[in-house]
Amino acid sequence: MQKHIKTAILSDAAFLATLADEIWKEHYYPITGKEHVDYLLETLQSEQVIAADIASGAAVYYFMCLDSVIAGYCAVNIEEKAVRLSKLYVKKEYRQMGLSRAMVDYIKKQYAAKEYIHLIVNKRNEQSIAAYKHLGFEIVGATVIDVGNGHFMDDYVMRLEIRG
Repeated sequence: MQKHIKTAILSDAAFLATLADEIWKEHYYPITGKEHVDYLLETLQSEQVIAADIASGAAVYYFMCLDSVIAGYCAVNIEEKAVRLSKLYVKKEYRQMGLSRAMVDYIKKQYAAKEYIHLIVNKRNEQSIAAYKHLGFEIVGATVIDVGNGHFMDDYVMRLEIRG
């Protein structure tokens, strides 16, 4: 199967929200619970939020594809010295097929002038932590973020050097 990356556009916002809903519920319900996941989907990955991010340029969204199938998505925020990998999600049936590696390699090429890629990952998300470590990311810290309404994100901060 041929892997490729496609940049999402504003008209893709509804599909991205549907994709987020499917992947997040399957992956995160067992880790953080239904209430927390549903709240985060509503506040961070609704069609309106995604559309606003794309329209304003606050985030660049990408689809990860295998042949003609959209198998996952990614979003990055471009910072002065770094790229913040704010989302990297692959549908369950397409995990461990090299899509995350292809996406990270693409980001490294696309943003080669930046110094590093960084992300946050839930401390209990052992599967994703292992995947990020396999991709070369290292845990460089921890953070707790109040996302409102009594919800918190208790995460590790991970980093991968782009140059070097």
